[in-house]
Amino acid sequence: GTGKTMAAGAIATSSRQPLSTLDLSQVNPRDWAAVLNSLDPYRYPVLLIKSASIWFGRNRNAASGEAAELSTAQLQQWLQTRKSEPGLTLLSSRYLHVVQAKWRQQMDAILSLPMPYKVARKMMWRQAFAGISCSDTIDWSSLAAQLKVSGGEIQVLAEAAIAIAQSKKAKTMTIGHIQQAIKQRGLSVTLS
Repeated sequence: GTGKTMAAGAIATSSRQPLSTLDLSQVNPRDWAAVLNSLDPYRYPVLLIKSASIWFGRNRNAASGEAAELSTAQLQQWLQTRKSEPGLTLLSSRYLHVVQAKWRQQMDAILSLPMPYKVARKMMWRQAFAGISCSDTIDWSSLAAQLKVSGGEIQVLAEAAIAIAQSKKAKTMTIGHIQQAIKQRGLSVTLS
């Protein structure tokens, strides 16, 4: 939502290597060991691991249960193997503090990507509805100012609003459709 994947893609492109992405939130905990063992540095020279806090986070025991848990030794050995070979391993997490300090201390660099500013959010809202007939009364600036969310969240909200409008067979996207999508996500904003 803040451009982490785009940044990883730029890094991979600049190093003339393909970017491989693994989202740990999509992997069954029973498969973690097999997945970990398959992440060969030669096969995946630039590897982006999304939701890295699942393996490297403070609450990893609670997330998986002890039976499926990777041991610290397994993760340490894997990281050392990745570091000893040419390539790059990128760990992505929504918040830095959820990654355990012992893992953060082993990183060569930590990049923080801020949430998009109001102007960028306004542009993202407009882009999310590109090709969709929208009411002229939608105040994109007000929406961007009041709802401080990531680009990914904007995309999810836009898709939900479009689905709502389609379910109502609306010919034009209205602020009401967007507000309904916002409310479904448990967020609130006061727009008219």
